[in-house]
Amino acid sequence: MIRAAVACVLLGGCKEPPPKQSDAGRDAAQTKAASVDAKAPDAKAVVASGIAAQFAKARRESACVQAMQIRQAAEMFRVSENGKCPASVAALVEGKFLPELPKDPWKHGYSVRCEGEAITVSSPGRDGTPGNDDDVVQDGSDGACGG
Repeated sequence: MIRAAVACVLLGGCKEPPPKQSDAGRDAAQTKAASVDAKAPDAKAVVASGIAAQFAKARRESACVQAMQIRQAAEMFRVSENGKCPASVAALVEGKFLPELPKDPWKHGYSVRCEGEAITVSSPGRDGTPGNDDDVVQDGSDGACGG
């Protein structure tokens, strides 16, 4: 009876009003609909979580690209300063190797470190705490960022 009424209203093929439903039948139908809704994933939540995941991925990729650019600036600094490592990212700005002091997508600063010939640029990542899994680390080994 419910399906016929819904089809009638949705499809616009009713010549007369849909049949009335008893209070008991209506209550049972509402209870069943509520239990189905409770079990089904909320489409908005599913879409929002997918968007949030893509946004997080884009932020990490952006930080990786910035770290790569800072690393390249540090390499140019090293060449122009006879092998000396920049003391900080600010030194790259002061030496005109970078136009401004960059911040990662989470508004944290980057750090630069030299060990032998290797130059490593890192960001503390989303949580702002250096030295854990969400850090963005660019060491130039393969162009990819680790953490």
